[in-house]
Amino acid sequence: PSAPKLDRTESMEKRRAKAAVRPVQRAHQQDEYMEFYEEADALPAGAVRLRPSDAPMVVKGDVVHSVKALEEAPDGARRMDWSGQGLTEIPKIPKHFKNARIVMLNDNKLKQFPEELAEMHLMQKLQIDSNSVDCVPGYINTFSLLMELKASENSITVLSGNIGRCEYLVNLELHKNQLSEIPPTLGICTNLERLWLSYNRLQTLPFTLSHLCSLKSLRADRNQIEHIGFNVGKLTSLTQLRLGHNRIMHLEQTLGGAYNLRELTL
Repeated sequence: PSAPKLDRTESMEKRRAKAAVRPVQRAHQQDEYMEFYEEADALPAGAVRLRPSDAPMVVKGDVVHSVKALEEAPDGARRMDWSGQGLTEIPKIPKHFKNARIVMLNDNKLKQFPEELAEMHLMQKLQIDSNSVDCVPGYINTFSLLMELKASENSITVLSGNIGRCEYLVNLELHKNQLSEIPPTLGICTNLERLWLSYNRLQTLPFTLSHLCSLKSLRADRNQIEHIGFNVGKLTSLTQLRLGHNRIMHLEQTLGGAYNLRELTL
């Protein structure tokens, strides 16, 4: 009677041993994947960083081909990193790459927003700074989930009014461009917390910025601003306001309501 009991015990031990090996093997596979990216910083759970030069992808001509490691990557936040590649245009994006949440195109030689981005409707963060881009196009409104747009150090002269349809936008960085005006529709982005417009050619700021109730940091120094066109006092969340190196002679509006303001530069 004792023999069957011993067999069952051995069988259970074998099953437990096999179950214990599975997560170890999976972790090892993830380590092998990250070996493609030696300088990778920490990513959130489920995130995948894609890079044509050293990630598990193969670029042939203008088409990016994935390998098994990418196809088996878990769902969730995906990061497509094509930064610092000297690109004048981006390769054709395969269908299964278009669910990327984070797209990094900074430090390239792009002259415009790639039209291929218009199909990436799940994108939440776009970094396209340090290129030669001349405008933020109208299709920016297709990024309905966009939370962060970094487009500093370009040659941008036009920010499309459709930016106002990016209702989840939290961070907008457009410093060191050639903007002469900001569309009033930006005031619709009431979740915006950071707006950096330094080193442009702005002469005024639209009155609708008074509606940015979540704004914490506004930098518009080193422009050509002669007067502030909005009521700073309504920005109750504002902690930083930089307006130095402009042509401002006086403040038309009161600062009294901005009771959280900690830094003011004029």
